[in-house]
Amino acid sequence: MDFGQILVAALMQVLFWVGAVILTGVIIACLNTLFYRFVGTKSHAVCVATAVIGTPIHELGHAFFCLVFAHKITEIKLFQASSDDGTLGYVTHSYNPKNIYQKIGQFFIGVGPIIFGSGILLLLLFLLVRPAFTSLTVAMKLLSGGAYNMSDYFPLIGKGFAGFFRKMFAVENFKTWTWWVMLLLGCMIAIHMRLSKPDIEGAKLGLILVIAIFAIVPIIVGVISMKAMRVVTGAMTSAAIYVMCVYLLAIMFAMISVLVALVIRLLITAINKLLHRK
Repeated sequence: MDFGQILVAALMQVLFWVGAVILTGVIIACLNTLFYRFVGTKSHAVCVATAVIGTPIHELGHAFFCLVFAHKITEIKLFQASSDDGTLGYVTHSYNPKNIYQKIGQFFIGVGPIIFGSGILLLLLFLLVRPAFTSLTVAMKLLSGGAYNMSDYFPLIGKGFAGFFRKMFAVENFKTWTWWVMLLLGCMIAIHMRLSKPDIEGAKLGLILVIAIFAIVPIIVGVISMKAMRVVTGAMTSAAIYVMCVYLLAIMFAMISVLVALVIRLLITAINKLLHRK
């Protein structure tokens, strides 16, 4: 029995499953801030306009995991254009704090918009840009092969996603309306995946339990059988890589949103300068 190997396996599962969604949330939050900074004085109007699609998906992410973890939804508002505190949507729920399963659910309900929103983006990609979806699944299979050292993953990520980007941004796609719909919906959903302070506070309540579960499973299996641990952690790692690839899809659309906002801001600035010169 190699306790060092068991501990490394446990740490890797925590990083892959818990760390990945937290990191995605941080990146989305940063991109969201940049997006509205570039939008400038029109940020509220743009926020409301994009929230028509983005906020219902965000709130459904909370609601979905409320149902999964047996929380009682007491009130839900998928979208409201105006409110006293600026809240565009919300889900209120209750649970039994003595119920461990429901307490674990606090984490998933909190980060639900990231997980659920990323899943919706994958579904839309399947429906609207099938070649890009197929290419993404090829990248997922390549990365989840399981026979690589950590240093091997970086060139594999480059290789796998290079094929996806070629299919996603192929010139012929620009001529199809479905690609433009995917781009618009993808940006609206991704930019509203940012977690609010209540979302984060709620997720914290179940964070320790979730970390414990992903850490304990490899340890328990490893104590029983090292061979079984390798099989279990290999399967868990492969599944986590599939999920992380979907998170990258969300980050890509959030980045596109920021890029579009930046380009429009630069164009407006350039036009204003020209007008002032005249």
